[in-house]
Amino acid sequence: MVTRFYIACVFLLFSTASVAFDKLTASVDRNPVLVGEYFTLTISADGRVSGQQPDTSALARQFVMGPINTGSSTRIINGQASSETTWQMQLMSRKAGDITIPAFTVSGKSSDPIKLKVVARSNDADEQKDIFIKTELKPSKLFVQQAGLYTVKLYLGKDLLDGQLSAPAMEDAQVTLLGKQKEDYEVVDGRRYMVISREYLLQPQKKW
Repeated sequence: MVTRFYIACVFLLFSTASVAFDKLTASVDRNPVLVGEYFTLTISADGRVSGQQPDTSALARQFVMGPINTGSSTRIINGQASSETTWQMQLMSRKAGDITIPAFTVSGKSSDPIKLKVVARSNDADEQKDIFIKTELKPSKLFVQQAGLYTVKLYLGKDLLDGQLSAPAMEDAQVTLLGKQKEDYEVVDGRRYMVISREYLLQPQKKW
């Protein structure tokens, strides 16, 4: 009798833990996106969830939807176990504009809505540059020894074997790299570019 009671308690605790979590979040892997371009929507719960999934039917009005893929993982750090359950799906926007992906709810927990910008594709994409660089200096005018932020961005419209940026060379100015090189994506005139950016501290040593 005691043994049966113990097994029943363990089963009850396990069943409760399978739907116990504190936070539900939703995110997309890129923003903005292009019309006709697939992107990934990820909904995450900071715990193990079984037998439930978010209702995504409202997305069908504005997106072409792929199937939902459910996954779960458990990590143990310093003896503390943490679990995560994710639901992922591919979406493609039907038209351009500012779209709000609604909040999702699982087991009484809700995510925040996502404001998504969908950009129309350019009609003259073939005439655009595959590679170009933009630079920016803030403030635009500096006094001798005054420090300014110099940003260099390399835009890549096609895959390259190597997209590293070299340090700028300036006479009569001290240039110091700030942090590490960053990689991101931007949509320019209806075309998606991979953007490699670096920030430098620039100090003129004499009047230019």
